Parts: sequence; C-alpha cells; structure tokens
Amino acid sequence: MPLKVQRGRLMVMSEPWRTFWDGREIPLFGRMESRYLSLLLRFGEVGLGAFEMLLGEDTSARAVPVHMSRLRKALIGKPVKIENIHGWGYRLKMEDNP
Repeated sequence: MPLKVQRGRLMVMSEPWRTFWDGREIPLFGRMESRYLSLLLRFGEVGLGAFEMLLGEDTSARAVPVHMSRLRKALIGKPVKIENIHGWGYRLKMEDNP
C-alpha cells in the first residue's frame, strides 16, 4: 500500500516516490530525498542514524548532508526549513501562515 505523508501544503507519496507542494509536483534529484522528507514530515526531528539506515551499507560520511542539501534546494521559495541539529540530526520547520 502506498505511503502518503502530509503536513500543511507539503506532501510525499510512495510507489513511486513523489513530492508535492499545493498539489504540484516538486522535482527532486531522486527517491531518496522524498524518503528523507517523508521521515521529517512524520516525526519533525530525525536522527542521523535513521537516515543512514535508509542508505544501507553503501554510505559515505557526506551522503546524508548531500541529500539534505538537495532537499533544501528543491524547497527554495517554500515556507519550509530543514535545520541541522548539531551532533544529532535534522529538524523540519514550516511557517504557519505561508
């Protein structure tokens, strides 16, 4: 069964992984960014370990930050912010009244 996670105007769907803002698809670099965003939408704050588990064993030290950078670029102009929680993980913040 496909996954659908939504918070405000931002939504992620699986099978295939796609991301939407106000019903319009946001082009991302790959499905991994949508998977990362779905975790942030569900939990708000996510530790590095959870993101690394999605990547599996083929992980470089820079893999998670690279995916987060791509996500931030895709969300430019939207009232959404992905913050680094030093030494722990990432936090998703959304403005209440975009």
